[in-house]
Amino acid sequence: MKNLVKSSFPPPRRRVFRERTLIALCAAALLALLPSCRSARPTDTDPPAPESVDQSPLLAPGYMLDVRVMVAGNDEINEKGIRIQESGQVTLPLLGTVQAAGMTLDAFKTFLTDEYNANYFINPIVSAGISIDDNSSAYPWGYVTVLGRVKDPGRVRIPPTRDLTIMQALQEAGGFIKYAKEGAIEITRQEKDGTSRRITFDMRKMAKSSDEADTRLEHGDVVYVPEVIF
Repeated sequence: MKNLVKSSFPPPRRRVFRERTLIALCAAALLALLPSCRSARPTDTDPPAPESVDQSPLLAPGYMLDVRVMVAGNDEINEKGIRIQESGQVTLPLLGTVQAAGMTLDAFKTFLTDEYNANYFINPIVSAGISIDDNSSAYPWGYVTVLGRVKDPGRVRIPPTRDLTIMQALQEAGGFIKYAKEGAIEITRQEKDGTSRRITFDMRKMAKSSDEADTRLEHGDVVYVPEVIF
């Protein structure tokens, strides 16, 4: 019986060796993890994370706004065609007169959500948009002017997609009328340095081949369709 009891336990020296070996293996595993932990932490040399920039236009006097507030699926407020006054303010139900000019649509919507949520409704869903009637001179994304031999000369608003082309602008102006010189359409553009640049566009050439590409217009461009001189 004495021999059986002694043989069931390892000698003291062998047990100490095993314990030291286990400690060494754990330490090696921890050291292997340290480099990945260091690389995960940001350093002063890491480039800053890119910030999203709100590209939507700033609200300004003359813009027409649609404001809708829904609570639990029901319309509580649904106002359309609210004009921003010269003071930059609008008058809204319950809130009264609030400042709107100088904000983006997203910022204005967030402001309204906070105000209605804090004072009147529980978890309101607020939507706000710009609406422009035909008699309004406010163009949130800018406009171009089409003149010359077209049916309805005047301003053509740039859509929210900002992809208005020469052909689209001419179509919005009613298209050509008699004696329009389609091969020599002139686009005048004001550069940022104050100089003006003139571009000639040949509509007939574009219709026949792909060499003449349709051009996207910018705010302030003037499209002029001259008259054919015999």
